Amino acid sequence: MESNSSPFALEERLELAPTAADEGVWDWDLTTGRAYLSPQYYRMTGYEPAQVTPDLEFFQKLVHPEDRAVVMDSMNAHLRGETKMSDIFYRMVRQNGSIRYIRGKGRVIERDGDGNPLRMIGVIADETEIRESEAHSELMAHALSSAFEGLALVDLKGRFLYTNAVFEAMFGYEPGELIGREVTIINAGSDADKSELHTSILLALNQNAAWNGILSNQKKDGSLVVTESRVNKFVHPLYGEVWAVLQWIVDSNLWNRRRTESQTRWERSLIHRAAQLHRSIVENSNDAIISKTIDGTITGWNSMAEAIFGYSAIEVIGQRILCLFPDDRVAEEDHLLSRIIQGQHVSHFESVRLKKSD
Repeated sequence: MESNSSPFALEERLELAPTAADEGVWDWDLTTGRAYLSPQYYRMTGYEPAQVTPDLEFFQKLVHPEDRAVVMDSMNAHLRGETKMSDIFYRMVRQNGSIRYIRGKGRVIERDGDGNPLRMIGVIADETEIRESEAHSELMAHALSSAFEGLALVDLKGRFLYTNAVFEAMFGYEPGELIGREVTIINAGSDADKSELHTSILLALNQNAAWNGILSNQKKDGSLVVTESRVNKFVHPLYGEVWAVLQWIVDSNLWNRRRTESQTRWERSLIHRAAQLHRSIVENSNDAIISKTIDGTITGWNSMAEAIFGYSAIEVIGQRILCLFPDDRVAEEDHLLSRIIQGQHVSHFESVRLKKSD
């Protein structure tokens, strides 16, 4: 169907999305395999109509690899007549590689005499801002649930994402002063001691267990403080795997564990600004920024990575990072991961990688 007007009635659209004024509309003819996609649908994906064939294969390319199975299960269950409507959240990978959180609704409106689906219509709505707001609230909930202890949230690179007021006072830092700095700044001992500690925590967390121990830490002024510590991990929808570090001084009577309402508001604002800054840096960077899991699976791919290597995000997300390595450079990846797992710093270095055209 190639017309520019929606081929199904307004009341059908309103039933599917009663409040979504900016929804993208689709109308799928299962007898031909082709679909009508509204202009707003194309705008949401970042593609022009002439660039794609509007069929099931195109739709599946838009769905994040980790969400495809769930999305197709929901659609197929409805096509079989098992549900009244297909209604699901998923991540869309746009043409430029950016990720948007989508709510999609679809309903079969025509079947043949044997009950086979002939036509299905639906809408998609971009709920990224809603999901990000929920994600920030979830992050704060993890923090506030432990408000009576010193709490820090740390990313996989060992940098502070969040520290509460008790944690900052415990180590003598001003509000927000630790954000972005490496967690080893509070660890006493040699670099070898810090590396050993990081490795032991990583091993415990990889076995889905919490790490517990007594640590000799240091304050900003260099004085030592002994704390009992507990480290857990959780997966956050925006930050990925995050370590939650609880610490309390062995003599807990030394610390006032109350936090005021104003401190809570300040902490929420800080996390929100930090997340906005991170997203802006990644999207507008002049460098290729590629994120991956510890086993080398690509999870993030910015526009500059696409320009340099020639692959779109749709092509590489979910693939192994080794697809960019020449055969004689594969050993570099194992070496880099080994250093990262051990908590060692990896300096800039020159190497060779493959482009799509290679």
